[in-house]
Amino acid sequence: MDDYAALEAICTARHSTREFLDSPVPAELIEKILAIARTSPFAGGSKSWEILVVQEQDQIAEAARVVRSRVEELHSSIKPAFQQGFLEYARYFTAFESAPVLLLPVFRVIPTLTLMLPEPQESIIRMESENFVKSISCVAMLILLAAQSLGLASCYMTGPLIAEEEIGRLVNIKPGRRIGAIIPLGYAADLRQ
Repeated sequence: MDDYAALEAICTARHSTREFLDSPVPAELIEKILAIARTSPFAGGSKSWEILVVQEQDQIAEAARVVRSRVEELHSSIKPAFQQGFLEYARYFTAFESAPVLLLPVFRVIPTLTLMLPEPQESIIRMESENFVKSISCVAMLILLAAQSLGLASCYMTGPLIAEEEIGRLVNIKPGRRIGAIIPLGYAADLRQ
């Protein structure tokens, strides 16, 4: 099989998994995934991101709890006509709860061009912020494909970030950092979710 065919097979086999077996992921597989993620391109000439690995089940359960709490808080503020739809959508926000490992791509926006200008320009501020979000997206895709290539299941999740600040405190992210996504990782409880 040539390189393209191998990549195509991995990409087409990859799917989002939301239920995981209660089986640990070997450390060497996590390290292989992180090694692939580190090859990601990054915007702005500055690799200001890292990947946090969360394996403590108490932390994962607490993260799900704070997301549920935030969903309840937002639910009461949603217009009545949209409340049920919001709850149906938000039920996926804690799908990471059964995973034995969470990978959190974390980034820091470094304003370089903005600092060079005499006055901040909204378009430049937005571009610099979006560059780091785009970089994290590249990192996340490599994580998902690496996991698939190793026989592991994963899911790219941004819904839980409605509780980003609370999760950030829980996992002790450094000040000034942002969580780009939550990627649960493990063995699939079912072949298709």
